[in-house]
Amino acid sequence: MELLEKERFMQEVRDKATRFYAEKNYEKAIELYSKGIELEPDNPTLYCNRAAAYCWLKKFEEALQDAEKTIQLKPDWPKAYVRKATALISLRRFPEARECYLQLQGTDPTSIETKKGLTELESILRLEEAKTKAPSLLEDFECPLCLKLYFEPVTTPCGHSFCRSCLLRALDHGAGCPICRTIMHISANHPITITLQKMVQTIFPKEYEARKQEKENELVQNETCLPLFLLNAVTFPKLKFPMHIFEPRYRLMLRRCMEGDRIFGLVNCKKEGNHWVPHGVGCTLRIIDAKPLPDGRSHISTVTERRFRVLEKWDQDGYMCGKVEWFDEDEIKPEEREEFDALCTSIKALVTNLLPKASGCSGVAELLERAGDMPSDGVDLSFWLAGLLPLSSKVKQDLLEMKSTVLRLKILEKVLNCSENEACYVQ
Repeated sequence: MELLEKERFMQEVRDKATRFYAEKNYEKAIELYSKGIELEPDNPTLYCNRAAAYCWLKKFEEALQDAEKTIQLKPDWPKAYVRKATALISLRRFPEARECYLQLQGTDPTSIETKKGLTELESILRLEEAKTKAPSLLEDFECPLCLKLYFEPVTTPCGHSFCRSCLLRALDHGAGCPICRTIMHISANHPITITLQKMVQTIFPKEYEARKQEKENELVQNETCLPLFLLNAVTFPKLKFPMHIFEPRYRLMLRRCMEGDRIFGLVNCKKEGNHWVPHGVGCTLRIIDAKPLPDGRSHISTVTERRFRVLEKWDQDGYMCGKVEWFDEDEIKPEEREEFDALCTSIKALVTNLLPKASGCSGVAELLERAGDMPSDGVDLSFWLAGLLPLSSKVKQDLLEMKSTVLRLKILEKVLNCSENEACYVQ
């Protein structure tokens, strides 16, 4: 094979393998990495990537062999040591994994991966040591649902104990005890069993702190990790948006939001075939009030705040989370100022004229209550009106994704003129 042809073929193999890996088709990725290794047996990247794919398939012996080969070919590459340590930990060869991380520390003393890996490994070793010393004792303090050390344990009326969060998740799917099926009603703020909690903290202090950190990490949400509620609806900033939460996955999301900063993202969905597909732009909602019902459902009052664009999304315990970036309005350009002011004046006059005609239509009073009084600011006016008018989901999504206030106002003025001429306010 000529050099140029070989390089072109290798690039195609790498691209396809990367795509298959991203799609979680690890068998195909391994097949392509193996073809590449046949042509370039001294390429450390191919071995390293194949080791990662083997790990996902739980073929840890093969992953270990590839990681060791990578280190042989490129002994100063931190990622190779991480691959090897991951495979060794999965094979429960903990001392060798620790030695591997220490080798990496010698190669790259500033490596964050080394510090993180050693910390996680030390936690595993402490837990293994505790199980070795008192296996039966530790098992007595494990939640039967998550099979981990109790965290905020609660004891049911029928006498069974669980982590509070585990029990609430189970009750999202049914009102019976997960063990004996006795019907019960337990709220999210049900008091923990103090005696059991004290025992866990006293006997297993390090393990308890690790569990506490694990639970706190579940609540972390910021610009890079936002819970997403998928709904066939569009909302705009600075409007009220009441919701009824009843699905088990969103009950869990709601509890975590209430324990965190009370913010989640709402993303409109469109139907493609038999599936609902989320749009790329949504709006954050802040929970103002939540009224839980006896059967686990909740009525919540929210106010919309800020638009965002979804960069990445993933599943977390049944609901979707996303990495987002904020999506803000363009500033009004000096040459647009006159047109902008004229549009605002025109729209306010049209709305003032149309509101009495629409007041008798079904649902308009409720919409006006949610929207509030007509804003004086032009940007807020465009969002207020876009949320108020009975437009199609597609049109509303287009208006949400617009960054130009002038363009949005032009479209809304056209709709209002149509409404005024035809006197139609039909949903």
